[in-house]
Amino acid sequence: MKHLLFSSLTIVFLLTSVKFYSQPVINVSQPSFTANLSCDDLLSDILTISNTGTGDLNFYIESCGGIPPLSQILSKLNQNYTAITALVPNMYSFTDGITGNNINDGGNDMYDGANYLNTSLETQLSYSDNLIITSAAMGSGGQYFTRKNTGLFVFAADINNIDYFEITGNNGADGSGNVDASVLTAQFCGATFKGFVKRVYNATDPSINHLIIVEDKPGIAQTYSTNTNDDQHRITGLNSSTRIYYLLYASTSGGYITDATTLNIMNEFLQSVVMGEAASWLTYSPDSGLVSSGNSENIQLDFNSTGLVTGQNITQIFIISNDSLTPVIAVPCTLNVTGTAQIELSDICLSLDSVMQWTTSNNFLQIYNTGCDTLFITNMTTSLSEFNTDVNALTILSGDSALVTISFTPTALGNYYDTLIIYNNDADTSICLTGFALSAPNISFSPDSLNVTIAGCCDSTTLPLTIYNTGESDLFIEISNIQNIPDSLSTLFAGGNGQDGNMFNITALNTITITQFAGNLDGINGYMKIYYRTGTYQGYETNSLAWTFIDSAFVTSNGIGTPTIIPVSIDVTIPAGQTYGFYVTGNNSGLDVDYTDGSSEGAVYVSDLNIQLHEGKGVEYPFGNNFTPRIWNGTIYYESGYGYTDWLSFNTIYDSITSGDSTIIDVTFISCGLNSGIYTSDISINSNTDNFKYRLRHTGYYKYHIFNRQLLNEYNFNDNTSIRL
Repeated sequence: MKHLLFSSLTIVFLLTSVKFYSQPVINVSQPSFTANLSCDDLLSDILTISNTGTGDLNFYIESCGGIPPLSQILSKLNQNYTAITALVPNMYSFTDGITGNNINDGGNDMYDGANYLNTSLETQLSYSDNLIITSAAMGSGGQYFTRKNTGLFVFAADINNIDYFEITGNNGADGSGNVDASVLTAQFCGATFKGFVKRVYNATDPSINHLIIVEDKPGIAQTYSTNTNDDQHRITGLNSSTRIYYLLYASTSGGYITDATTLNIMNEFLQSVVMGEAASWLTYSPDSGLVSSGNSENIQLDFNSTGLVTGQNITQIFIISNDSLTPVIAVPCTLNVTGTAQIELSDICLSLDSVMQWTTSNNFLQIYNTGCDTLFITNMTTSLSEFNTDVNALTILSGDSALVTISFTPTALGNYYDTLIIYNNDADTSICLTGFALSAPNISFSPDSLNVTIAGCCDSTTLPLTIYNTGESDLFIEISNIQNIPDSLSTLFAGGNGQDGNMFNITALNTITITQFAGNLDGINGYMKIYYRTGTYQGYETNSLAWTFIDSAFVTSNGIGTPTIIPVSIDVTIPAGQTYGFYVTGNNSGLDVDYTDGSSEGAVYVSDLNIQLHEGKGVEYPFGNNFTPRIWNGTIYYESGYGYTDWLSFNTIYDSITSGDSTIIDVTFISCGLNSGIYTSDISINSNTDNFKYRLRHTGYYKYHIFNRQLLNEYNFNDNTSIRL
């Protein structure tokens, strides 16, 4: 046995003060949550946070939608940049930074050609101001944008395996002032961001402040020039990074912006521009708390599918605590929504009122999709040809609706009853339709001519003109002495190509009224629809809300290569110098339009003294895919005004006459300013009497007594010919 011998040396330990710190330890009840709900449903679950450590656990919860795409970053920057610039003390609103690849001066000698943007793959990138562009400089699939707002220049990029990002150029300080740099840290929604700062300050020029923000990853570092004349600032170690942001801002007269203020700017940018919105379908309560050692707290998670469409929704909640070993815990949350489309109608029956035979009455049906999947309406049908819809098929997203125009065009007198059947992917449904057709009003007048002899140099005489309505419907009249000349302009009927419809522009060289179209129609028969808009059609080809529907009509085609009148009364007046767009289309009921390939969309193809027809587009119904350039094959019928009779006036221009009633129009002849002679003009009485237009010929005689009167009745037939009686 061996023995250890100790000397008499005495060792004394003096324990003056020892502190033991308590350490909380966080645990969560489960790593993720999934809820499966139908439409408009709710579900609650419990997340338990426990503390198995020895100290108190403080926590709070954040919910974020993740890093959004560049397009959303750009949009939010444009909306919120003033919240960032408001934090810049004595902000200097520097110039340039919109076009080119550098800021030449910036104002007040801020630069001598600097703020060049470079990566390890390409140098001196072009500014894209407010536009996202793909660029090999950002790596495979990379893209970036620059944006200059007042007092703030921002570069943001999706990057892929680049070694570094660098800013270069010459500053205006020219050696005066100072340079410093720092690295700031900010946390948002479980992610840690580094802000790499370089400042050039204390020169008389505006200070230059770089703030480059990337998510923190191992190996990321910065280098920079300490020469105040050199803009160089490089961030290295970006090979594993996928997103980078660069902010440039300035303070007047070389003002210094502290780290604390710069961190506020960084936090504001991350909060108002970078971080995604929290998911609206997930809420939690409470959102913070204190859990003592050995205890726990329950957090209620509420999943709500109201307003969501069928599919999967994913977000994360982040639990941030004072557990130094696990300061952030991310808990993925998933909501799977299942369900179907659900159709609802605004009415169960629609009345299209009592209308005159051969005229059209419209009413509207709102179709709602209250389900959580897309509603596909594949067809809408009626039994009677007098009832029609402006569309046959629709796609309505969840929570959305569509307005359908239902037209009633009776061809015979009496009551009409029909059913509109709507075929869809929920449940085929129907709505009842009713309408009543009255006979047309019947116009007559007395006398059938007016004549007067005025002997005075500046005298007047007034004669009564009585207009009667002996029909069943209300008579509406418009009285004028403006003389309209009917005219037409034809293109060609060569065909060679075709589509459901054709869009084209008409420019009025003089004020004209478009009355009717004849087209080159392909098929035997079917419905044609006509729309118009004030201004060009270009840019509105697929926007049905930008158009006015004129009317539709059933047409029997005369065959390709032969004009076929479309019996729709256009009645659209185009003022001189203005351009209107027209859309003439079939509605998939049997007729299409044939047109000819053009050479240049928008070019004038044919014209006369009053109008120009431009090359247009072929367009699928309704307002669908389009093909260009295409030349409308057809004839445009129009009227051009050539003045009015200033020696003739009326006490009223517009009037309505109920069935069996009459009205008296005072017609006044004035001889002021006229020489001796015979003056002849027409009174034009436009009315709703089956498209009749009456013209009452009248003559004014001054000094000499001559009478010559006749009545002209003009009727526009569907073939656009006319007779005079």
